[in-house]
Amino acid sequence: MNEQLTSKNLPFKIGDIITAYYKGYHKVLAIHPRYFGPSEGYSEEWLKQNNIKIGDEMSPLIEYQIVLDSNGKSIKSKITKKCDASYCQLALKSLDNELNKLLAIKTKILSGELKNDWYIRKKQNNCKSVYKLTFFVYKEHYC
Repeated sequence: MNEQLTSKNLPFKIGDIITAYYKGYHKVLAIHPRYFGPSEGYSEEWLKQNNIKIGDEMSPLIEYQIVLDSNGKSIKSKITKKCDASYCQLALKSLDNELNKLLAIKTKILSGELKNDWYIRKKQNNCKSVYKLTFFVYKEHYC
C-alpha cells in the first residue's frame, strides 16, 4: 500500500509542471494542506474505525494552472483548478512513460512488425508531440 500523501512528502513542489485530473500539463501554484475532521466531512466514528485522529494531515489540495495542452501547444490561461494530490504526477514521470511506449512502437516499426502506414504516421506525430513536451518540461524543471 502506498504511503499517505501529505504536504511534506509530495513528489513535486510549487512551480513544477504536473499532470493532474484534467488533461494537459499544469504548473503548480499552491499546495493547500488539509486535515481530518468534521469540517472535511469525516465523522468521529469513521475516524476511529480507520485509526485516524482529528487533526491528522490528509492528502493536500493542489492548485494549478494549465500551461500546455496534451499535444504540447502553449496555452495562456488565468483559470486555476484544484484537485486532490493523489490525481497529480510530476510531468517528467508521465513523459518518461510515454517515451518508453513510443520507443517500443519504434522498435516494432523498424523490425517490420507494424506495417500499417496510417498507424505509423499517427505514432510519428505522437512522437513529435512527446519530444516537444519533454523539452518544455525539462527546460521548466531544470532551468
